[in-house]
Amino acid sequence: IQKGKPASIMSAYNKVRGKYSGSNHELLTKILRNDWGFKGFVSTDWMYGIYDGIEAINAGLNVEMPWQDEYNYDIIKKGINDNHINLNQIDSLVLTTLKTRLKFAYSYDSIKYDENLILNTSHIDLARKVAEESMVLIKNEDVLPFKISENIKVGVIGDIANLENTGDMGSSNSSSPYVITPYQGIKNLFKNINSDVFLDDGNNLDETIKLAKKLDQIILVVGYTYKDEGEYVMSRGQMLKSAEAKELVGIKGIGGDRESLKLNKKDEKLIKALSKVNKNIVVVYVGGSAINMNNWIDDVPAVLFSWYSGMEGGNALASIIYGLVNPSGKLPFTIAKNDSDYPYFNPYTDKINYGYYHGYTLFEKFNKEIAYPFGYGLSYSSFKIDNFRLSEENTDKNIIEFKVDIKNISKAYGKEVVQLYVGFEDSQIDRPLKLLRDFKKVSLNPGEEKTLLFKIEKNDLSYYNEIEKKWMIENVKYNFYVGNSSENNSLIKYKEGIDI
Repeated sequence: IQKGKPASIMSAYNKVRGKYSGSNHELLTKILRNDWGFKGFVSTDWMYGIYDGIEAINAGLNVEMPWQDEYNYDIIKKGINDNHINLNQIDSLVLTTLKTRLKFAYSYDSIKYDENLILNTSHIDLARKVAEESMVLIKNEDVLPFKISENIKVGVIGDIANLENTGDMGSSNSSSPYVITPYQGIKNLFKNINSDVFLDDGNNLDETIKLAKKLDQIILVVGYTYKDEGEYVMSRGQMLKSAEAKELVGIKGIGGDRESLKLNKKDEKLIKALSKVNKNIVVVYVGGSAINMNNWIDDVPAVLFSWYSGMEGGNALASIIYGLVNPSGKLPFTIAKNDSDYPYFNPYTDKINYGYYHGYTLFEKFNKEIAYPFGYGLSYSSFKIDNFRLSEENTDKNIIEFKVDIKNISKAYGKEVVQLYVGFEDSQIDRPLKLLRDFKKVSLNPGEEKTLLFKIEKNDLSYYNEIEKKWMIENVKYNFYVGNSSENNSLIKYKEGIDI
């Protein structure tokens, strides 16, 4: 908020400390405006973002979207007449919104927004690059990259293998002029090569197994679509009834939260069956979040998370599977070994109290077993990270600077994401064991070595003291770690703790 200076912020749906975010004075006024200095306007998330218009005005909410449900004339007029709000508050909220909008309405924009921008070459290249760099290689037992050669039989299997599948069809939806599916991407790669690329939806398991036995390479695409996960809107009445019953009341719409982290039974059955008859197989997962792979991860030699990879996703996928691009994406979350170790979840509930810890901090603090750590992702290259040291050039007393060397010790060009964590093991208060505080993505040719510089502002080591109501830096020794994931075994610790 302070460095990026956004023009507008959307309030969340959930409650914080008993107050809905859109009606939360502590969040919208005390923290956002007074503490952080936010100058723009706040709008609600779309539909049912607030439940009490008067409370929202007093909290400092500017705009209700997309219609006037609680910010309607009668409610506001009554609030003024009853002295629950006043005209000065209304003027202030409206003025902040208008000032922000006018600033952009009359600002110069060098870009001409017309149809020539659609399918601009640079935009296509960027879409493909984003897809390539975000895919995460989870497992690879010397199978990938697949070899590109003449006279081979390649199978692209799965009922979403040739589906234009860019994910949620709600607010995040975009109308791409085209979408390259996984199958189309593989076909494009082999268009000038004398080989056969087969498409099989996997619906007839016996026939699919017969095909799999004849294939030289199998790309098995599993996962979800917008029908399984994504934005899901129900009426306020249905929400309240479902929350009271703690289960869905009425007809289930398309999308919503997945109630299981496992793949659907058909996908798991396909993985089990095909991995028995052909070991040259990679499982490609399409979806928006973590999955439980316990039932089948040991049966396959390679797993790639491709996510919902956009209109160039199929071409990006082919480039990674066949080694034209070296995977370099990292997991943005921890995948638990046991689903029961995640915080309790039920999409049909009115309220639930969550503790302070979540993500990798929760798993570390309570010593929960994990399958794959936050920041994890494999490469076709191998890297050596060492010589972790304080920077001798640092002169700013408010900043701590570290240097670390990284070398590509393989024969393949690649990229690695080096991560810096701060350890709070010596803390006298309840804090995470460590937190990510910087990271760098670096590209390296075979044999090339580079030195990376990490900077940490001392304020980033502070914690919020709820009694004093302010951020404070604890007077203890802080440990520092660097590596390629949050897993302790992959991290190098700086030789000694540092006093701040």
